[in-house]
Amino acid sequence: MWRVIKETNFLTGKTCWVIEKKSGVFFKSWTRSYRIGNTSFSSPVSVLAGSSISASVTRQGAQWCSGSSLPACYPSGYGCSGWGCPPNVPQYSGGFTTTLNGGTVAGGIYDRTWTPGSTVVQSSGVNVTGLSQGDNIVITINE
Repeated sequence: MWRVIKETNFLTGKTCWVIEKKSGVFFKSWTRSYRIGNTSFSSPVSVLAGSSISASVTRQGAQWCSGSSLPACYPSGYGCSGWGCPPNVPQYSGGFTTTLNGGTVAGGIYDRTWTPGSTVVQSSGVNVTGLSQGDNIVITINE
């Protein structure tokens, strides 16, 4: 499971977004290290009419092992006895969706789904155009 947290530095007033992943076998906890955006910008980001915003989604984590053959993994890779999968290959089913003001963007062309070991999630791009002041873009990531 993933979540996005908005953090504001109360000394500088700067805001950034942090992606956290819930992980663990017996004791689940949130881990973070995935920063989104430029911390020199305040949130929300103001845009002029007709502007566009681009974002990129990349999976960053640890390599992992699988007992069965998977398309994006390697036999005996990463020291695994079965199949080894690189950090940018999803371990669980999931995907991401992009919404603009609560609705689908461009018929869902930026939305993406994946299954375990099926694909590399690296620099999956989103480019939302024709924005107006007050528009709200949300990228929801699930794994």
